Amino acid sequence: MQVEIRAAVDQFRRGDTETAFFELIEMTDDVLPAIVDIFRGEPQPDVRAFLVKAAWERREDAVIRFLAEALNDDAEEVWQEALDGLVAFSSQESLELLQSARSRKFKDSAAKRFHLWLEEAIQQVQFELRAKAQFDTRPFAKIIRKELKET
Repeated sequence: MQVEIRAAVDQFRRGDTETAFFELIEMTDDVLPAIVDIFRGEPQPDVRAFLVKAAWERREDAVIRFLAEALNDDAEEVWQEALDGLVAFSSQESLELLQSARSRKFKDSAAKRFHLWLEEAIQQVQFELRAKAQFDTRPFAKIIRKELKET
């Protein structure tokens, strides 16, 4: 699987972003472990951001833990992509991960930008969760609505 993913990354590096992207999101096997391995060894932030986007666009719940890892990347384009993915999922798990990122420490001046983006992402996820809970008639939905009002 790594061979196919690396081929897509090479296409991305050559500027064929769209083809590379769709090749990654349309792969039928469980590619997340291989994407994560390649991400961890990739020195270029634009390639890491590309891998994060492709991973979350596959819409597999297992990607949320990877997004939490990418959220701690030093490169702004990578953590922005991780924020986008966590907002796209708009789950209780993604909300908790976003809230826990408030304590993230930075080596440079990116802290202010990160926290502005982070608070925006938290608000978006809270809004989505409230909207979902409002139209959910199952018994536990009342509990979820109550918890969201408290946050």
